[in-house]
Amino acid sequence: MNTQHFQYIVEIERTRSISQAAKNLYLSQPNLSRVLHELEEQLGFAIFERTSRGVMPTDRGALFLQYARRILMEMESIEALELYLYRDGAAAFAQDFDADEGRSQTVEKPRRRLMRQSSGGCVRGAKSPPRVQSNRILKLF
Repeated sequence: MNTQHFQYIVEIERTRSISQAAKNLYLSQPNLSRVLHELEEQLGFAIFERTSRGVMPTDRGALFLQYARRILMEMESIEALELYLYRDGAAAFAQDFDADEGRSQTVEKPRRRLMRQSSGGCVRGAKSPPRVQSNRILKLF
């Protein structure tokens, strides 16, 4: 199980269709079905109930999906912080750190700075675009 599997099952839930999720993820439908089956075998329960109208999360699957989404949001948060460190360097990060304030200074200042400089989800001056959209970063911090 890895974070890519979490992305797969979240997309399956979003589309309510394994075949549509496979198209959106640029995977073959049999491959995505195989990954889902292996994940369900590993967990010991079905994540989705398959019906003629698509798929619906089971009770256990819905709980698992909540955790998967939370993990993915945390990964996006780490990527946003990584982007900030890459763009401004570790010196700017150290400058924002205040031992008395803790996380608020470590995360809030970079987040605010990142949001001010964001344009359509891309930070000006970055060598590669971030993998997260700026409006999603706001929800994470």
